[in-house]
Amino acid sequence: MNHQELIGKSHTLLLAGDDDAWSVIGGIVNQEGEILVLDRGADEQPFLIQPDWLARIKPVPADLSDILIGADFFLLLSVGILPDDADPNDYIYTGLQLSE
Repeated sequence: MNHQELIGKSHTLLLAGDDDAWSVIGGIVNQEGEILVLDRGADEQPFLIQPDWLARIKPVPADLSDILIGADFFLLLSVGILPDDADPNDYIYTGLQLSE
């Protein structure tokens, strides 16, 4: 996806966890220098959108608009506790958690 298409548009992070747990986080994509961030409002830190994730960002299908809080685009991310045998260098720490 061309990153210019995302700037100023609403975006949802669809967080998928274990056992069918999931959560959505919304915001507006802004550009800060050479990077894109999801501005989640004054009470939250902006979320860095990794450049290699751009190809995974998709337009929200009309039938999922309500679930994805009316966003223009979404990105599916897996979140959770790393397996015991995982190499932490293979993962990106986002600080995101599923809503309780």
